[in-house]
Amino acid sequence: MNLALRNALPDPMAEAPPQNSGVWQTEVTFELGDRCLIFGASGCGKTTFMHILCGMRKDYQGEVLLGGREGRSLSTSEWADLRARRLGLLFQDLRLFTDLTARENLALLPVLEEGSPTIGEMAERLGMTAHLDRPCGKLSQGQRQRIALMRVLSRPFDFLLLDEPFSHLDASNVQAMKSLIDEETERRGAGLILASLGETSPFKDLRPLRF
Repeated sequence: MNLALRNALPDPMAEAPPQNSGVWQTEVTFELGDRCLIFGASGCGKTTFMHILCGMRKDYQGEVLLGGREGRSLSTSEWADLRARRLGLLFQDLRLFTDLTARENLALLPVLEEGSPTIGEMAERLGMTAHLDRPCGKLSQGQRQRIALMRVLSRPFDFLLLDEPFSHLDASNVQAMKSLIDEETERRGAGLILASLGETSPFKDLRPLRF
């Protein structure tokens, strides 16, 4: 499966479309194994882009194709299966249940990836072992980001979509997360699309696309 945009533009941006975007109102394709950095200032549509790719928004012009099929033609059940098995999204707002513990949040996954590191292994590598049984509402933002990454890496995916995943982390935690991301995308042959405010990231091999 690949992901492709053909002259796509979110409806809210139609009155003032961006100039010289590498994503909107152009043709761009993401293949399995591709590694891309999409970057731009706040409000340029990075989160909207992620939500469109995952079928959570359909208010756009042009075409968004998943394996050659236009996203608006897919049924609710087809989108549910894509999100469960082929598209892994780490939301910018994380979407954890704050009254549940980190462990309980991770136990809610409907489908688990065979061969991925265990929750215990990931927690140890990310410095989260002592926090698994604390309510997520009691964790710091950076701790919640690490739990959200553990959740998405526990699931199957062909494409891993990360929406500003490192915003509240120090350098050592960023490197620990990067290491896990590199290992899991390489093991699965998955594509990686990272959204960021700036053109720099801890990954050195990403194709940059400006919004």
